[in-house]
Amino acid sequence: MKIMAKEELRDLAAKNGWSEAFAEGYLDGTAARRYGTQSPNYPLGDLDDYRQGFLAGYSLTRVKRC
Repeated sequence: MKIMAKEELRDLAAKNGWSEAFAEGYLDGTAARRYGTQSPNYPLGDLDDYRQGFLAGYSLTRVKRC
């Protein structure tokens, strides 16, 4: 996957009303699903914005759940 610049990541987050961490997690999750890459080591019990974004991208859920 192409690594996005911080500026592009901020634009994606602003466009969708997400935090930067959620947008980064979403892109990582999408890449993991598409390319079968292994997910990064991340604490499973911690459901922060990055983790929620990763799960949303991996499972094709487009809307952030509260």
